[in-house]
Amino acid sequence: MVTRTMQQKYQYDRVLSGELHPFPGIYEAVSEQILLLIFKARQLYQDPEYRPWFEEQHRVLSALRANTELLRIFREQRSAEEPKLTIEESTSPQPTPSALTDALNVMCHLYNGFDEGNISLKTWGAMQEVQTTSTFISPGPRTWKTPELAKFVGDDLFNILTECKAWSSPIPAETRQGYCHQDLSVAHSCTSELLAHMNQYHEIDESAILARVIGITVNGFYKKNNTDFPEWLSPFKEEHKIFRDCPEQNTGDVIRRKEQLLKTGRTEFVNNLCRVANWYEIESIYDEYVRLYANEIIDWFNKTMEYFKPTDFIRYTWKFATVTPDKDTETGHTTAWEKDYCQITIQRDELLRLIHTNTLQDAVIYLCHCLQEKYKKSSQNETEFPRIKPPASESEINITDNFEFHSLLELSKDNEKRLETFQKWYEKNKVLLESHKQKRTEKIDVAVRLVGLKAYDLHEGIPDRPKRKVKDGINEDIKADTSLRLSKTNISDTSLNRYRRTVKEIINNEIDVFLLEQKKKNKRFPYSEDRDVIRPLWGKCLTGQ
Repeated sequence: MVTRTMQQKYQYDRVLSGELHPFPGIYEAVSEQILLLIFKARQLYQDPEYRPWFEEQHRVLSALRANTELLRIFREQRSAEEPKLTIEESTSPQPTPSALTDALNVMCHLYNGFDEGNISLKTWGAMQEVQTTSTFISPGPRTWKTPELAKFVGDDLFNILTECKAWSSPIPAETRQGYCHQDLSVAHSCTSELLAHMNQYHEIDESAILARVIGITVNGFYKKNNTDFPEWLSPFKEEHKIFRDCPEQNTGDVIRRKEQLLKTGRTEFVNNLCRVANWYEIESIYDEYVRLYANEIIDWFNKTMEYFKPTDFIRYTWKFATVTPDKDTETGHTTAWEKDYCQITIQRDELLRLIHTNTLQDAVIYLCHCLQEKYKKSSQNETEFPRIKPPASESEINITDNFEFHSLLELSKDNEKRLETFQKWYEKNKVLLESHKQKRTEKIDVAVRLVGLKAYDLHEGIPDRPKRKVKDGINEDIKADTSLRLSKTNISDTSLNRYRRTVKEIINNEIDVFLLEQKKKNKRFPYSEDRDVIRPLWGKCLTGQ
């Protein structure tokens, strides 16, 4: 009889040895959302009514990326020892020192203006009216405000907008199908950057992750003076050598342990671990490996998403306080308690919104975290002095001193939970990376869609290249591109042409069908709108679909 413990051990063995991935569907899940966005941008670009808008934004974005004055402002701002800047709190990763990110720090205002129905020059005028001080925080994400930047926006940006003839109308919300203008523009102009970030998923070094876990485990035994060093860790024993718990995988300590792991043999090490180590040790190694792996994936995900507009999350406030009831008040027929109690309140409209957006569970988990932190000391006192009930602190019993915990406060992220939740959502809502044939459902590899997309872009000259025909060498360029990761080494021209035609068919005729299908599925299996959740890119400007 196979026990649950035996099944778990087998699972641990397969994951640690590299036979299985801890989050096998996450790459496809993220890739599908990016591909749906790019295909939607391509569809809109093919429409003569909206093509001028994409061309305009491409000109403006290219001009800002090439502007040396803007790059200098942000470079000096980053290098300042004590920057006197106020940065808006955001869930998005901090900007990287790149020309594209610097340009988007300015462009995000214009994109937000389009979402509100304004042309670029009107948004520029509004920027002049409200951004008047060095401490002003823009409503847009990833934005700094300095006098130098104010001058740039007032002079250089205006010149760029007029030279680029920035007077195109926004794309209607119903036509965008829930996508915002920033994401559509980035998908059109910066496809190569997005695909490069996507490809970095394959650069996650599993051996380096396991080497880090081994190092952390070795440290645990070093710190226990009276604990014998286990045999299964002996290849990594170093006398009086403490491993640094390195957050990066390219440090000297990690590299040395990785080299030893490869010398020992990863499979051999894992097999020996599962054979001779005790259950607690195996489980600890596995849990730490999955945790570090999840962190690597989230880091990859954040870098892939850094050019997109951050998604708004539901704002809510929990209020609570420890209350001592008035002894003279009759409580027999009320909901009040006869003894000290914790009073928790939330506004009714906020509660209904949390329920409507499938967010109540996230909000309650957040509330639990806040309560545990606030009442930690009182809880410890009752544990340490079980027979003596210490008085509640003044801060607790003072009802006039309610504690407010807003959704804006930072909460420790459970990256494993984030990935598992999105994987489950994807399995129930995927539309692009599978083909429903009469006899069977066939999974479509991400690489196939990426190959078709590149061939399509070369054929159409997107974003700003000359159009090419197949006879001009499109297929040869694709075969030479190692980043596309085709499983077949000798892929035929016939297959490549089929991949391109399939993508063309999706863009021209099927993309809205896919989007509507996913939104329909999402009504049955909705994604959460908590601030740390991974969600589809079409959920930023919903129009009631």
